[in-house]
Amino acid sequence: MPEFPSVRQARRFHISRRLAALLFSVTMLGVGTAASPAPASASGSCQGYANYVTPPSYIYVLRQSGPNKGYREKVPMRKWTKHVVGTQMPGYYPREALRAQAVFVKQYGWYYAMKGHWRGGRDAAGMCYDVKDAGDGWYVPEKRGYTTSQSQAVDATWNWSIRKLRQDRWKFILTGYRSGAFVQCGVDSDGWHLMQHSAYDCGRDGLNWKQIILRYVSEGRMVNRLEFD
Repeated sequence: MPEFPSVRQARRFHISRRLAALLFSVTMLGVGTAASPAPASASGSCQGYANYVTPPSYIYVLRQSGPNKGYREKVPMRKWTKHVVGTQMPGYYPREALRAQAVFVKQYGWYYAMKGHWRGGRDAAGMCYDVKDAGDGWYVPEKRGYTTSQSQAVDATWNWSIRKLRQDRWKFILTGYRSGAFVQCGVDSDGWHLMQHSAYDCGRDGLNWKQIILRYVSEGRMVNRLEFD
């Protein structure tokens, strides 16, 4: 049976996306996707941030490369989030998938900046830090930036955070993100990671970013900080 041009074009697009995404994943392999974070100290604190509604204004990042190798940098939280999104999900992904990714990245860093979630890390000068520049999301501004679409995804979702129902209470949670598999939207969900390849299909299927997040966070809800102002 002959294959119609539209079918061939769709197949070529799907294969091209898989190859491009695979190349992106391989390029980033080893720099971390916030997949298996170390446990937080039960009572530790670095910057002592204690607001679960508004993101911190900055985050302490241990530099493992660059001019400040071995030492922490005080990085604006929004800047850190944009750079990590810029290295973890391609800018050509659907807008709604990028927005979902932006929330997962921001909340990951935010969680470890919170009082009680410090993992005990210190730099060469003995100063505490919240996250590393690799392993907690790649933050290497000397080498990698972000696209307009990635930046806009962060700005558009900045006021939002994720809650998960636990013991009849809505809890601020640790989020994570992985490349995942080339499967349909949300099929590979584990309840707290955003699976980036299948999130692409969520965006292509017409889901908005909140709907995408709730495909990957079981018993979840979204909270806007402006509701508390």
